[in-house]
Amino acid sequence: MSTRRRSAILALLLLAAASLALTTGATVIDGPADTVAGDRVAIQPADGPNGEYAYLDEDDEIVVDISATNPNLPADFEGVNPDSTGTIEDVFTITYTTDRYAHVWIEHDGDDVTFLVDGEPIEGEANNATLAQNESVAVGLAFDTTGNSVDAQLGADEFSIHAEVAEPEAVADATGSVASPTTTTVRSPNESARVFEATGVDAGESVAFDLDRMALAGTNVTLDGVTVTRTRAGAVDFEATGSPTPFAEAGELDAPAGAAANAYLSLSYDLDPDAVESATFRFSVDPEDLEDRGIDPEDLTLYRRAADGWTEKNVTVIDPETADAEGLDGDRVHFEATTENLSVFAVATHRPRFQVRDAHLADDVVAAGDGTTVNATVANTGGADGERTMRVTLDGEVHASTTVRLESRDETTVSLPVAPEDAGVYQVNVDGRSAGTLAVEAAADGDAEDAAGTADPAGTGDGGGGEGISESGGEAGADETTDAPGGGAPVDEPGGFGLSGAFGLIAGLVVTLAALALARRVPQAR
Repeated sequence: MSTRRRSAILALLLLAAASLALTTGATVIDGPADTVAGDRVAIQPADGPNGEYAYLDEDDEIVVDISATNPNLPADFEGVNPDSTGTIEDVFTITYTTDRYAHVWIEHDGDDVTFLVDGEPIEGEANNATLAQNESVAVGLAFDTTGNSVDAQLGADEFSIHAEVAEPEAVADATGSVASPTTTTVRSPNESARVFEATGVDAGESVAFDLDRMALAGTNVTLDGVTVTRTRAGAVDFEATGSPTPFAEAGELDAPAGAAANAYLSLSYDLDPDAVESATFRFSVDPEDLEDRGIDPEDLTLYRRAADGWTEKNVTVIDPETADAEGLDGDRVHFEATTENLSVFAVATHRPRFQVRDAHLADDVVAAGDGTTVNATVANTGGADGERTMRVTLDGEVHASTTVRLESRDETTVSLPVAPEDAGVYQVNVDGRSAGTLAVEAAADGDAEDAAGTADPAGTGDGGGGEGISESGGEAGADETTDAPGGGAPVDEPGGFGLSGAFGLIAGLVVTLAALALARRVPQAR
């Protein structure tokens, strides 16, 4: 004879009533929930497989159903076995959503089903769980089907959740501190914004938030996490917003060292700033973007907007080994910075910043072709090492150049040649800074040669081709005509000259050459 195992039925419905009167608080529940006490207590199916045993019905009321009627369970599921006992953990959660502490418990008739939190009953006020702002507890249940018939329903049809405000002294432990665990929540309105909160934070306690790569400048720059340390016990409540462009209230980054902003981060908060001891931000950047822009990861930095301008914060680049040990993405460059004050921040990059502090000429006057040098003191006042091509210009035209490489906050002196070919007066600049004016005079040799070519050489009379020869020849012609035999008869071969004439010409040439030689020696002797 064949037999078929039959199952008992467990179905419970939450009675939407609670004895609670609280001040309004901010609800941070994601997704649908059954709420009671003016939406201050929220009940939801738990995450995980056992959360399938609970669901919200058409009236958004929580139902715990471990039977074939549960729409979340397989069609062949029939319920729990008769004559058995068991425990089902994490079936649904209860979340308290205001800024006060509260005692929460469940009222339920029946002995075959017991509601549990961390393995302990939460039924009756005496067995309450204490919740802080936005704190949640996971509720499970224990069942006992011993003595129940097949198809029996375990437990009462309804159960109710109750909560009441807990006074501080009611939740203090023996040391006087608030005895409640720290709870955190993070919401993501969009890819460039996060709302993160924590409750039950003790004085000096640090609470970390995973912000899941909140975009500051797309995926190139992201805010991955924040760790906040409070100076005194209380809650943490922040809203972070990222942008690749400046926020109006802070303006564009204007850093003394010339750093360039890559992205901006704005923080708003609902707490006393003095209650925050410090906040550590962890960022990551795309290494390919850094490479494309020629940026060394060690040049990444963070600035905070203060009342008197932008101030730089110390930044630590996380080495790959540490990043791997902490489970960080190995395809990103990670860095972090800590601040004691909150405001608007700029994720920036140090850059080299070259300037010429002094420039002067070795000579103010030179002859054409001789040249001189210009000396300049060059400094790198930026926050990064770098190099720069320094250019010497004459009247705005590039005349000479050299490449200078300097570490951050270092300086050097460079010398460059200046040798204009043409005479004149030139304005000399080094990378835009004036080094003075340079007067270039025409060469002395050229002036002497011009003078020699136009002078009247003394004593050249005969045989010369110049004005003095012409005058001397005229006088000689007149004498010859007067004294010639025959009373002025024509002289034979008037176009030639005799031996004495030749000696006269040679003598004239010698005198002329001597004069020329003397003229060329004089400048050299000066």
